[in-house]
Amino acid sequence: NDASVIASIKGNNYVGGISGKDSSITNSTFEGYVKGTSYVGGVSGWVKIIKKSNSKGTIEGNSSNIGGVTGSANIIDSVYHVNGFVQGLNYVGGIAGSVWESINGSYHKNGMVKGTSYVGGAIGKNSGSVENIFSEADVEGENFVGGLIGQSYLSAQSYSPYTITSISKSHSIGNVIGKNYVGGVIGQDYINHTKLISSDKSETITRNVLNIFSKGNVSGNVFVGGIIGASQRNDLPKDSRNLPYTVVSTIDSSYHTDGNVVGKGNYVGGLVGFDSLNTIKNSFYEKGDI
Repeated sequence: NDASVIASIKGNNYVGGISGKDSSITNSTFEGYVKGTSYVGGVSGWVKIIKKSNSKGTIEGNSSNIGGVTGSANIIDSVYHVNGFVQGLNYVGGIAGSVWESINGSYHKNGMVKGTSYVGGAIGKNSGSVENIFSEADVEGENFVGGLIGQSYLSAQSYSPYTITSISKSHSIGNVIGKNYVGGVIGQDYINHTKLISSDKSETITRNVLNIFSKGNVSGNVFVGGIIGASQRNDLPKDSRNLPYTVVSTIDSSYHTDGNVVGKGNYVGGLVGFDSLNTIKNSFYEKGDI
């Protein structure tokens, strides 16, 4: 904690400007260049909790979990990456390659993010709550590419009713280029119900996407949207009870503006390319062609 480093760092796996792998980092700053293979980040390659830290410079990885601040983390709060290119193969983000529990009050700006799959201006793959984050950068990839989040993958299990934490008060500004599952904010939004618990009650899963927006051009082949490329869920695993299960998910007060949405194939929309998950309300698309 309370570290400050200016350097050029190179390694293989778990490579960070300050720490390769750590349990907690706070009030730390890195400026320079970091290069590795997997789990590569401006501050840390992998960290459980990181708060009030930042990085400046170019971050490169040859494989997966590459992030401007950290390759992967459980909890992220009040961090940022600026003034540098972030590049990897899979799970690549301007802030983090992957996030497992929550991210709040964080941003990436003034630097392009580029990868192959699960590529986001802020997060490559997210599995937790998101609030008050933004990216102001161009993003380029192939599959699961988002101006903010490449893929939001949320797993519901354990008990009923189940409320999945929301994605809220976040935005992306920049052009997004990909092939499949490409969104101005989120490439793919997916809820996976993995286990039907032993209970006499039906299950209800609740999740909300609130106050998000994107600005810029979005282009791809199929599943292309101004906000979300595709919102999907899996089918409930059946057991002997065969009880009903309900998903209540809403996109509310969200929009895309100042950019075109272009797809070469099927499922292309100003807000969402394909949606089998949400009710959309109080949301709009303006100042661009589809």
